[in-house]
Amino acid sequence: MIGLPVILWGLHSAHDLVRRSGGTTSAPVAISAGMTLAQARRAPAFWSLLACSALLGAGIAALLAHFVPMALERGIAAKDAAWAASLTGLFAIGSRLATGFLMDRLPGRLVGAVLFAMPMTACALLLAPGGLGMMTAASIAMGVTLGAEFDVLAVLVSRYLGMRSYGAVYGQIVGTFGLGIGFGPAIGGALYDVTGDYHTMLVTLGAVFLIPPVLCALLGKVPRWDVAEA
Repeated sequence: MIGLPVILWGLHSAHDLVRRSGGTTSAPVAISAGMTLAQARRAPAFWSLLACSALLGAGIAALLAHFVPMALERGIAAKDAAWAASLTGLFAIGSRLATGFLMDRLPGRLVGAVLFAMPMTACALLLAPGGLGMMTAASIAMGVTLGAEFDVLAVLVSRYLGMRSYGAVYGQIVGTFGLGIGFGPAIGGALYDVTGDYHTMLVTLGAVFLIPPVLCALLGKVPRWDVAEA
């Protein structure tokens, strides 16, 4: 009720301003340059970022859904398990703020690679023996990536695929995150039902979580969208 009217009233893009002028002005090169959706779908960077979004969405959702049951299996009290799980959200907020700062100052693909590797660390912590302290550290690691993912993807899409069809390109990439959230917990639950413990699920997720940081690190040189595109 509050956010939507404010967005409609005050949030306008360069493309909006061009449309309102009746086409008498042109959007800045930085906004109008880049790939169309069809071109983006043929670009390796598109599929790399889409895979990062899908795998992180499914994996993190599986860990979050099964986090408290895993803690209870270790003999941790329910209230302590819930407290540890709540730290995921708290550190997601801090991570979101820190990620923007880092993306402005360091190579985005390397920042993304480090942040996308944190869920793999969470799996390693959950596989190791330990009590509440180990679960708390794993929750923090998940929160760091959960808060950073959309920010990292938003910036990398703009840098590697351009702003020409940004909404459509970014929407398709992060849309797979939603699919992952839907399927991840069910897949994790199925693995638990088959094996009777969380070890196989955590090992599988640890291997899956190795893919996004590698893909992110291999994105390569950022194209120059500040020059006219053929």
